[in-house]
Amino acid sequence: MKENAKQEIKKATSDIASVITGGNDPKPVGQVGGSSLGELESSVTSLAGLAGNVPKEAWVFGAAGFLPYLGTSLSTIYLARQAHLAEAAGKNSTIDLDTALALLHHVEMIQVSYGAVILSFLGAIHWGFEFAGYGGGRKGTPRYLLGIAPVLLGWPSLLLPGQLALASQWAAFTGVWYLDSRATARGWTPSWYSTYRFALTAVVGSCIVVTLGASNYYSRDSSLGSAADKLAKKNRAPVNVKHTEDAASPLIEGEVGGEFSAKPAEDAYVMFENEEKKKEKEEKERQEAEEKAKKEAEEKANKAKEEATEKAKAARDKAEGRS
Repeated sequence: MKENAKQEIKKATSDIASVITGGNDPKPVGQVGGSSLGELESSVTSLAGLAGNVPKEAWVFGAAGFLPYLGTSLSTIYLARQAHLAEAAGKNSTIDLDTALALLHHVEMIQVSYGAVILSFLGAIHWGFEFAGYGGGRKGTPRYLLGIAPVLLGWPSLLLPGQLALASQWAAFTGVWYLDSRATARGWTPSWYSTYRFALTAVVGSCIVVTLGASNYYSRDSSLGSAADKLAKKNRAPVNVKHTEDAASPLIEGEVGGEFSAKPAEDAYVMFENEEKKKEKEEKERQEAEEKAKKEAEEKANKAKEEATEKAKAARDKAEGRS
């Protein structure tokens, strides 16, 4: 059993290395003897050798492509924590809950949009290989379809909610790397391409996992659910506000609910208005206008009556004077 276990470990290690390198492992099973540790060292050496063949520029620009992922992942950790602190009573947060949730939502959408762009770029590489006739000539439809596949996987993710979109892109990056590995095994790409793509995919996938993990970790005790979904849920929920005597920040105690309408306001702000309160206000203004018009009509009638009385009195006094 011990020997069988060793052989299985050696075979699994070699298989993993073979998949990562796209079948370009220079030391396949059977040519390297010794323990499973020796097999692991041999596989690592083989991977390092292929990675060393990657052009320096490819590593530089590939690493630069990680910066948006790294920035959005770190921002997600910070904003999710701030939202958690703002929601928890007695906790100190440097950002209010609404702002933290809005920024968290935007950061997730930025990462999703960037991921869709990168997936499309990965497909375009295979079209370049086809145009150049790399790998023994033109491959035709299969390689064109290989170039289109990442686009078909990335674009629909833009239609999904934030966290579901990120999860789908994680699966898409993994699937596209496997397709690249098979293309490398067929000789359609340079021998180092699958190893290079594995390294990039590992980093991208880790960033996506960090984003998903941070959002859900800081939301595990939240009554509003996932951090990325809090904003929409919070806007639909009644909001309790506390009365204060501070003239600089007057607040009214009660609940704000019902249907709201939004319209642009000055200085790029948005003005929200409660439809029910708006109707009540319009009805009150209408009644006040009717009462005002009625009062003005009564005053006008009284004034006309007084003028008529004065004229009649003047006419009577004039008639008595003549007599």
